[in-house]
Amino acid sequence: MARIEFKGFEKVGMDSCAIIMLANCPSNLEDFKEKFYTVKQALYHTATTHHEVIGVLVNKYYFDKEDAKDTWNKMIETLNLNLIYWHQNYKEDIEIRVRKANEEVIRESNDERLRIGEPDIKIISCFLYEGISKVYTLDRGFEKTCLKLGLVVLKFPREYIDKSEEIKAMNKKIFERK
Repeated sequence: MARIEFKGFEKVGMDSCAIIMLANCPSNLEDFKEKFYTVKQALYHTATTHHEVIGVLVNKYYFDKEDAKDTWNKMIETLNLNLIYWHQNYKEDIEIRVRKANEEVIRESNDERLRIGEPDIKIISCFLYEGISKVYTLDRGFEKTCLKLGLVVLKFPREYIDKSEEIKAMNKKIFERK
């Protein structure tokens, strides 16, 4: 399978938690577009990310399923997110590298909480296969594994996390009243 090539563009991966942070808080998305997203970046996500984002928006942020799908579609359009498909026969060797890197992270830190799951292994493998050198994530295990593999991890401002958690708490109160 051929990689998507964008001449002169910097390839940046978006982990599920990064997209959720932007999706559930419109002011985060607007601020991100204004301050961090440049026209010289091509942002990428995986099919796994799509399902995770919608699931988390519904189950943890109390979105209606249709609203979560609409929010996802808005993210795709607003950030011009490019999809990377998972193909086992193309990425099996990369997946092994990701697993080994995560095991090294856990062993070196002596912190089992840094273990990443199968979806994250596939996401990182897709990013590596696509030649992505920078990623947005909020997950520590994902972050440490990416750093071990030589990827640059980009950070969101703390205020994004705070606003996202505030919205989550407000949605939870509303949902519990119903």
